[in-house]
Amino acid sequence: MGGPDLYPREDAINHPQTGIYRLYPKMAGKVPLGTAVQSSNYRVADKKRNGLKRGLKVMNGRPIVITPEDEILISPREHLALAREKLGLNYIFWGLKPADGFALVKQMLGEPDLADDHAGGLHAALPPGAFAKP
Repeated sequence: MGGPDLYPREDAINHPQTGIYRLYPKMAGKVPLGTAVQSSNYRVADKKRNGLKRGLKVMNGRPIVITPEDEILISPREHLALAREKLGLNYIFWGLKPADGFALVKQMLGEPDLADDHAGGLHAALPPGAFAKP
């Protein structure tokens, strides 16, 4: 199962009762789970710019304003924490752009706690029969 982009900000998680992220923990251990970190998921500013490109003027009930804080890269560890701790993912598909964001991903995956982990910090055990032949 795959779904929305992996974006570790409260405004993206939506409503715990109705948002799509609420389905992941229910499916964890039953089907393989994965999602992607797209280019707009590395910075809040990029998410806002995408909204503006689509003609949005309001996001989460507020006018879209890009602040200097929005330009700061979101740590790959934040993405990983959401994936592992809240969603129970087996896979993350990391976007290559922006280059500075992906450079931080490569750095993180080379750190001692993840360097020898073939699952990159995620849940390595797939559900029984996940890829069984029919």
